[in-house]
Amino acid sequence: MVLNLRHVVKAGVKGSMDRRIRAVTFDLWNTLIEVVSYTDARVNALYGAAVRAGFTGPVEAAAEAYRGSTEWYEREWRTRHVQVDSGARLDYMLGELGVKLAPADRAALAEEFEDVFLRNPPPLKRGALEAVTQLSSRYRLGVISDTGITPGRAMRRYFEDRGMMGYFSSLVFSDETGLCKPHPDVFRRALSELGAEPREAVHVGDLLRTDIAGAKGAGMRAVWVRSPYQDGESDAEPDYVIDSLHELPGIIESLDR
Repeated sequence: MVLNLRHVVKAGVKGSMDRRIRAVTFDLWNTLIEVVSYTDARVNALYGAAVRAGFTGPVEAAAEAYRGSTEWYEREWRTRHVQVDSGARLDYMLGELGVKLAPADRAALAEEFEDVFLRNPPPLKRGALEAVTQLSSRYRLGVISDTGITPGRAMRRYFEDRGMMGYFSSLVFSDETGLCKPHPDVFRRALSELGAEPREAVHVGDLLRTDIAGAKGAGMRAVWVRSPYQDGESDAEPDYVIDSLHELPGIIESLDR
């Protein structure tokens, strides 16, 4: 059940007089940045590499292999909260196609999968830059992101290219930890890097099952950026609900009054 924003803010402020906020962590996709699909470009890159290696099947076979790797990733993500890394996914796709690439060609394909994101980066969400800029002057900020096939190093480049790296004191990516939200260890790692206790931190995200349930399970407070795009059922209840990151600084600052 999602609580009414006005009701929750009032209750949160009343009970937080001795629980000052030191850190704020953010989800990435659909929270700080817009969701953009790179599937078609990656399928085409996979198919091109396979054809150059002698594959004679249709491009639909490459699409099916890519889809199968995604389903594998999502099963592990939902059931075990572990990361299937992009290298393992690529090996799965090539295995499904019966294609073996030379090491240099495989490395080039893996790099192309990553470069697709960097050549056509997604835009920031409305209000994201303003919220991060404003909050960074008073709180330590972090990112906790499940990366899928786009690795954390590409995400760091994304922030560097926008002059945003200096705002964040912690960047926790699932391809680097091997764990995905809602596993509590990813939240604990961010808290350790931010020098904050769970009661002193707030996590902001769009998925109830991963962001809200994970943060609450780690003892943090949680702000849900309202989204219809959920990845499964969850009974996790956020402390606060917002429709835009423009609302976030006021909510966080209210906890420090």
